[in-house]
Amino acid sequence: MCLLCGGAAQPIRVRRALLEPFGIETLKEAVRWPFHREGLLTALACGIVLWLLGLAGLLAGFFAFGVVLAVLFHITTSTAQGEDEFRHAGDFSSFFEHVIGPVIRAALAGWWAYGPLLAYLWWRKDVSITPVAVLLLAIGAFLSPMALLTGALGTPLHQILNPMVVIGYPLRLGRDYALLAGFALLISLCESLLLAVMQVIDQYVGLPNALQNTALLIPALMLFRAMGLLVRVRGDELGYGGESAYLVPVLGRLRPVTGQQMTALNQNIRTRPASGS
Repeated sequence: MCLLCGGAAQPIRVRRALLEPFGIETLKEAVRWPFHREGLLTALACGIVLWLLGLAGLLAGFFAFGVVLAVLFHITTSTAQGEDEFRHAGDFSSFFEHVIGPVIRAALAGWWAYGPLLAYLWWRKDVSITPVAVLLLAIGAFLSPMALLTGALGTPLHQILNPMVVIGYPLRLGRDYALLAGFALLISLCESLLLAVMQVIDQYVGLPNALQNTALLIPALMLFRAMGLLVRVRGDELGYGGESAYLVPVLGRLRPVTGQQMTALNQNIRTRPASGS
Protein backbone atom coordinates (compact mmCIF):
# COMPACT_ATOMS: atom_id res chain seq x y z
CA MET A 1 0.00 0.00 0.00
CA CYS A 2 1.12 3.56 -0.65
CA LEU A 3 1.86 5.21 2.71
CA LEU A 4 0.91 8.63 1.35
CA CYS A 5 -2.48 8.01 -0.25
CA GLY A 6 -3.38 4.54 1.06
CA GLY A 7 -3.93 3.15 -2.41
CA ALA A 8 -2.79 -0.24 -3.68
CA ALA A 9 0.69 -0.05 -5.23
CA GLN A 10 0.97 -1.93 -8.50
CA PRO A 11 4.34 -3.59 -9.16
CA ILE A 12 6.38 -2.17 -12.03
CA ARG A 13 7.01 -4.98 -14.51
CA VAL A 14 9.22 -5.32 -17.56
CA ARG A 15 9.89 -8.08 -20.08
CA ARG A 16 11.89 -10.97 -18.69
CA ALA A 17 14.28 -10.68 -21.61
CA LEU A 18 15.51 -7.36 -20.18
CA LEU A 19 16.15 -8.62 -16.65
CA GLU A 20 17.24 -12.17 -17.52
CA PRO A 21 18.74 -11.99 -21.03
CA PHE A 22 19.58 -15.17 -22.92
CA GLY A 23 23.36 -15.43 -23.26
CA ILE A 24 26.52 -17.39 -22.56
CA GLU A 25 25.68 -17.77 -18.87
CA THR A 26 22.34 -19.28 -19.85
CA LEU A 27 24.09 -21.86 -22.02
CA LYS A 28 26.50 -22.65 -19.18
CA GLU A 29 23.49 -23.33 -16.97
CA ALA A 30 22.08 -25.64 -19.66
CA VAL A 31 25.37 -27.58 -19.71
CA ARG A 32 25.31 -28.00 -15.93
CA TRP A 33 21.62 -28.84 -15.72
CA PRO A 34 21.62 -32.59 -16.65
CA PHE A 35 24.01 -33.38 -13.81
CA HIS A 36 21.47 -32.95 -11.05
CA ARG A 37 20.02 -36.15 -9.61
CA GLU A 38 16.76 -36.15 -11.59
CA GLY A 39 18.59 -35.33 -14.82
CA LEU A 40 21.00 -38.24 -14.48
CA LEU A 41 18.19 -40.61 -13.51
CA THR A 42 16.18 -39.45 -16.53
CA ALA A 43 19.11 -40.08 -18.88
CA LEU A 44 19.66 -43.52 -17.34
CA ALA A 45 15.97 -44.45 -17.53
CA CYS A 46 15.75 -43.37 -21.18
CA GLY A 47 18.96 -45.25 -21.98
CA ILE A 48 17.51 -48.43 -20.47
CA VAL A 49 14.24 -47.98 -22.39
CA LEU A 50 16.15 -47.64 -25.67
CA TRP A 51 18.20 -50.74 -24.87
CA LEU A 52 15.35 -52.97 -23.70
CA LEU A 53 12.88 -52.11 -26.46
CA GLY A 54 15.68 -52.24 -29.01
CA LEU A 55 16.14 -55.90 -28.10
CA ALA A 56 12.53 -56.53 -29.12
CA GLY A 57 13.09 -55.49 -32.73
CA LEU A 58 13.09 -52.52 -35.03
CA LEU A 59 9.46 -51.52 -34.43
CA ALA A 60 9.87 -51.61 -30.65
CA GLY A 61 13.05 -49.56 -31.01
CA PHE A 62 11.08 -47.02 -33.04
CA PHE A 63 8.54 -46.75 -30.22
CA ALA A 64 11.37 -46.34 -27.69
CA PHE A 65 12.82 -43.51 -29.75
CA GLY A 66 9.41 -41.81 -29.69
CA VAL A 67 9.16 -42.16 -25.91
CA VAL A 68 12.62 -40.65 -25.41
CA LEU A 69 11.83 -37.77 -27.78
CA ALA A 70 8.62 -37.09 -25.85
CA VAL A 71 10.66 -36.83 -22.65
CA LEU A 72 13.11 -34.44 -24.32
CA PHE A 73 10.24 -32.32 -25.65
CA HIS A 74 8.77 -32.21 -22.15
CA ILE A 75 12.09 -30.88 -20.83
CA THR A 76 11.78 -27.96 -23.25
CA THR A 77 8.16 -27.15 -22.40
CA SER A 78 8.58 -27.54 -18.62
CA THR A 79 11.69 -25.34 -18.72
CA ALA A 80 9.81 -22.73 -20.76
CA GLN A 81 7.11 -22.70 -18.07
CA GLY A 82 9.64 -21.98 -15.32
CA GLU A 83 10.59 -25.43 -14.01
CA ASP A 84 14.23 -25.77 -12.99
CA GLU A 85 14.07 -29.38 -11.81
CA PHE A 86 12.83 -32.30 -13.86
CA ARG A 87 10.02 -33.71 -11.71
CA HIS A 88 8.18 -36.05 -14.10
CA ALA A 89 8.47 -37.38 -17.63
CA GLY A 90 5.32 -35.75 -18.98
CA ASP A 91 1.94 -37.00 -20.17
CA PHE A 92 1.72 -40.26 -22.16
CA SER A 93 -2.08 -40.50 -22.35
CA SER A 94 -2.17 -40.76 -26.17
CA PHE A 95 0.01 -43.26 -28.02
CA PHE A 96 -0.03 -41.40 -31.32
CA GLU A 97 0.41 -37.93 -29.85
CA HIS A 98 3.07 -38.78 -27.28
CA VAL A 99 4.99 -41.64 -28.96
CA ILE A 100 4.49 -41.48 -32.74
CA GLY A 101 3.98 -37.72 -32.86
CA PRO A 102 7.43 -36.77 -31.51
CA VAL A 103 9.13 -38.97 -34.13
CA ILE A 104 7.16 -37.31 -36.92
CA ARG A 105 8.00 -33.87 -35.55
CA ALA A 106 11.70 -34.70 -35.32
CA ALA A 107 11.65 -36.08 -38.87
CA LEU A 108 10.06 -32.88 -40.19
CA ALA A 109 12.68 -30.84 -38.32
CA GLY A 110 15.37 -33.01 -39.90
CA TRP A 111 14.05 -32.08 -43.33
CA TRP A 112 15.24 -28.52 -42.70
CA ALA A 113 18.71 -29.82 -41.89
CA TYR A 114 19.19 -32.01 -44.98
CA GLY A 115 16.20 -31.48 -47.27
CA PRO A 116 17.52 -28.45 -49.24
CA LEU A 117 20.89 -30.17 -49.73
CA LEU A 118 19.32 -33.45 -50.88
CA ALA A 119 16.99 -31.59 -53.26
CA TYR A 120 19.97 -29.74 -54.72
CA LEU A 121 21.96 -32.95 -55.18
CA TRP A 122 18.97 -34.68 -56.79
CA TRP A 123 18.48 -31.73 -59.15
CA ARG A 124 22.16 -31.75 -60.19
CA LYS A 125 22.31 -35.57 -60.40
CA ASP A 126 25.76 -35.22 -58.87
CA VAL A 127 26.88 -35.85 -55.29
CA SER A 128 30.17 -33.95 -55.57
CA ILE A 129 30.81 -31.24 -52.98
CA THR A 130 30.29 -27.72 -54.31
CA PRO A 131 30.21 -24.31 -52.58
CA VAL A 132 26.43 -24.24 -53.02
CA ALA A 133 26.10 -27.64 -51.33
CA VAL A 134 28.20 -26.48 -48.39
CA LEU A 135 26.12 -23.29 -48.11
CA LEU A 136 22.85 -25.25 -48.13
CA LEU A 137 24.18 -27.58 -45.43
CA ALA A 138 25.22 -24.60 -43.29
CA ILE A 139 21.80 -22.96 -43.73
CA GLY A 140 20.11 -26.24 -42.80
CA ALA A 141 22.26 -26.59 -39.67
CA PHE A 142 21.33 -23.04 -38.70
CA LEU A 143 17.56 -23.43 -39.21
CA SER A 144 17.01 -26.99 -37.96
CA PRO A 145 17.10 -26.06 -34.22
CA MET A 146 14.20 -23.67 -34.84
CA ALA A 147 12.23 -26.44 -36.55
CA LEU A 148 13.04 -28.81 -33.68
CA LEU A 149 11.99 -26.19 -31.13
CA THR A 150 8.75 -25.63 -33.01
CA GLY A 151 8.05 -29.36 -32.85
CA ALA A 152 8.96 -29.58 -29.16
CA LEU A 153 6.46 -26.85 -28.26
CA GLY A 154 3.63 -28.91 -29.74
CA THR A 155 2.66 -26.52 -32.52
CA PRO A 156 0.65 -27.92 -35.48
CA LEU A 157 2.71 -30.14 -37.76
CA HIS A 158 2.38 -27.90 -40.78
CA GLN A 159 4.05 -25.07 -38.86
CA ILE A 160 7.29 -27.08 -38.71
CA LEU A 161 7.47 -26.81 -42.51
CA ASN A 162 6.29 -23.20 -42.60
CA PRO A 163 9.16 -20.93 -43.79
CA MET A 164 7.52 -17.96 -42.05
CA VAL A 165 8.08 -19.80 -38.76
CA VAL A 166 11.38 -21.61 -39.29
CA ILE A 167 13.05 -18.70 -41.10
CA GLY A 168 11.09 -15.74 -39.72
CA TYR A 169 11.47 -16.47 -36.01
CA PRO A 170 15.29 -16.80 -36.10
CA LEU A 171 15.43 -13.41 -37.83
CA ARG A 172 13.20 -11.97 -35.12
CA LEU A 173 15.23 -13.47 -32.26
CA GLY A 174 18.53 -12.39 -33.80
CA ARG A 175 21.59 -12.89 -31.59
CA ASP A 176 19.78 -15.10 -29.08
CA TYR A 177 18.83 -17.62 -31.75
CA ALA A 178 22.33 -17.49 -33.27
CA LEU A 179 23.71 -18.50 -29.86
CA LEU A 180 21.24 -21.38 -29.67
CA ALA A 181 22.08 -22.55 -33.21
CA GLY A 182 25.80 -22.45 -32.43
CA PHE A 183 25.17 -24.37 -29.21
CA ALA A 184 23.17 -26.98 -31.13
CA LEU A 185 26.08 -27.42 -33.56
CA LEU A 186 28.50 -27.90 -30.66
CA ILE A 187 26.16 -30.46 -29.12
CA SER A 188 26.02 -32.34 -32.43
CA LEU A 189 29.81 -32.38 -32.67
CA CYS A 190 30.03 -33.49 -29.03
CA GLU A 191 27.62 -36.36 -29.73
CA SER A 192 29.73 -37.50 -32.71
CA LEU A 193 32.96 -37.32 -30.72
CA LEU A 194 31.43 -39.09 -27.74
CA LEU A 195 30.10 -41.87 -29.98
CA ALA A 196 33.51 -42.34 -31.59
CA VAL A 197 35.24 -42.52 -28.20
CA MET A 198 32.74 -45.05 -26.86
CA GLN A 199 33.15 -47.23 -29.95
CA VAL A 200 36.92 -47.36 -29.37
CA ILE A 201 36.46 -48.15 -25.69
CA ASP A 202 33.85 -50.78 -26.52
CA GLN A 203 36.36 -52.64 -28.67
CA TYR A 204 38.67 -53.16 -25.70
CA VAL A 205 36.42 -53.17 -22.66
CA GLY A 206 32.85 -53.69 -23.81
CA LEU A 207 30.44 -50.98 -22.71
CA PRO A 208 26.81 -51.92 -21.95
CA ASN A 209 24.42 -50.50 -24.54
CA ALA A 210 22.31 -48.91 -21.82
CA LEU A 211 25.36 -47.03 -20.53
CA GLN A 212 26.25 -45.83 -24.03
CA ASN A 213 22.70 -44.61 -24.58
CA THR A 214 22.76 -42.79 -21.25
CA ALA A 215 26.01 -41.00 -22.09
CA LEU A 216 24.69 -39.91 -25.49
CA LEU A 217 21.49 -38.58 -23.95
CA ILE A 218 23.24 -36.17 -21.58
CA PRO A 219 24.25 -33.71 -24.36
CA ALA A 220 20.71 -33.99 -25.74
CA LEU A 221 19.33 -32.95 -22.35
CA MET A 222 21.59 -29.89 -22.50
CA LEU A 223 20.24 -28.87 -25.90
CA PHE A 224 16.55 -29.26 -25.03
CA ARG A 225 17.13 -27.42 -21.75
CA ALA A 226 18.75 -24.55 -23.66
CA MET A 227 15.80 -24.40 -26.07
CA GLY A 228 13.41 -24.17 -23.14
CA LEU A 229 15.44 -21.39 -21.55
CA LEU A 230 15.23 -19.39 -24.78
CA VAL A 231 11.45 -19.80 -24.84
CA ARG A 232 11.23 -18.86 -21.15
CA VAL A 233 12.83 -15.52 -21.94
CA ARG A 234 11.45 -14.70 -25.40
CA GLY A 235 8.53 -17.04 -25.90
CA ASP A 236 6.11 -14.14 -26.30
CA GLU A 237 7.82 -13.35 -29.61
CA LEU A 238 7.26 -16.97 -30.67
CA GLY A 239 3.57 -16.90 -29.85
CA TYR A 240 4.05 -19.23 -26.88
CA GLY A 241 1.81 -17.95 -24.10
CA GLY A 242 0.41 -14.50 -23.53
CA GLU A 243 2.52 -11.37 -23.30
CA SER A 244 1.72 -10.92 -19.61
CA ALA A 245 3.40 -14.26 -18.82
CA TYR A 246 6.75 -12.72 -19.78
CA LEU A 247 6.46 -9.61 -17.60
CA VAL A 248 8.32 -9.80 -14.29
CA PRO A 249 8.64 -7.31 -11.41
CA VAL A 250 11.60 -4.96 -11.71
CA LEU A 251 12.50 -5.69 -8.09
CA GLY A 252 12.54 -9.43 -8.73
CA ARG A 253 12.07 -11.23 -5.41
CA LEU A 254 12.61 -8.04 -3.42
CA ARG A 255 9.57 -6.43 -1.80
CA PRO A 256 9.10 -2.84 -0.61
CA VAL A 257 9.64 -2.17 3.09
CA THR A 258 6.36 -1.66 4.97
CA GLY A 259 5.78 1.21 7.38
CA GLN A 260 6.00 -1.13 10.39
CA GLN A 261 9.28 -2.57 9.13
CA MET A 262 10.66 0.93 8.56
CA THR A 263 9.70 1.98 12.11
CA ALA A 264 11.45 -1.08 13.54
CA LEU A 265 14.49 -0.38 11.38
CA ASN A 266 14.70 3.23 12.60
CA GLN A 267 14.40 2.12 16.22
CA ASN A 268 17.17 -0.42 15.68
CA ILE A 269 19.42 2.29 14.24
CA ARG A 270 18.77 4.68 17.16
CA THR A 271 19.45 2.02 19.80
CA ARG A 272 22.52 0.55 18.09
CA PRO A 273 25.78 1.37 19.98
CA ALA A 274 28.12 3.76 18.22
CA SER A 275 31.16 2.25 16.53
CA GLY A 276 34.04 1.71 18.97
CA SER A 277 31.93 2.24 22.12
